[in-house]
Amino acid sequence: MRLKILVLVCFCAGITGILLSDYQNVKSASKSSTGAISDQAIAVSTSEPTTFFDNGGPFIEFPLTCPKDMTLRDGLSWRGVTIGYSPLSDVEDVYGVLGYRVDPIEPGSFAPSYGIDLTVKAARERKLPGSMETCIVDGRVAVLALSGDNDDTAPPSVPYWIQRFGIPDIVTWSYMDWSYRDLLWSKVGLALEVRIDTTDLAHHPDQVYAEIIVFFPPSKNAGDLSSWPYSGLHKIAPTVPNDKGISTDENPFNFDAMVGTV
Repeated sequence: MRLKILVLVCFCAGITGILLSDYQNVKSASKSSTGAISDQAIAVSTSEPTTFFDNGGPFIEFPLTCPKDMTLRDGLSWRGVTIGYSPLSDVEDVYGVLGYRVDPIEPGSFAPSYGIDLTVKAARERKLPGSMETCIVDGRVAVLALSGDNDDTAPPSVPYWIQRFGIPDIVTWSYMDWSYRDLLWSKVGLALEVRIDTTDLAHHPDQVYAEIIVFFPPSKNAGDLSSWPYSGLHKIAPTVPNDKGISTDENPFNFDAMVGTV
């Protein structure tokens, strides 16, 4: 349950991204085995972020740093909680407990965030993610982050999500280490922080698991990709040693092969 650990430890750094501006082109080009569409990519700023975040902070990091004025759109639903529509009380009803306020550690002005943590035993018995964090904008759930455990409706299986929504149009470094990447479906409003559990993705393409699942407002046009959460992505590879021998490619995945493992 790394989401719970992140909320408690509040480990912060940067992540990177390849942003693709045309979803239809992404869908047509996604027939390639790697999912890479470099000729469709738009430029991503490599400048260091300012010390004070005016319009959202790094993504994916915890506590969440959602802009207070971020655009709300109806997005994906989880257990009756719909992005851009449901109030915090709907999330609390799912868990049966009240959320606690999560204070930001980044300097800036952000939307209020709330969290819920269950014990390992309670999460397993109730088949719910052990940790949850959400941003609330105008009284509604704007972003919902879940730990990728226990819940069959939001499983850690990356092939499951690819089978539902196709190949992600954004593949980024994670701020964690070489074993992690972030996958985003911008038009769907879905992000996964995934852990690579093999040094041989060519023969074991399914050995990739989502440790964090994030639902956010879907993007409707290319202009959305200049705002949060995409503004929190920048091209910096991990600086820690690659002791596990994980691929050093930003996008090492064979997404077509993943789907074949479902």
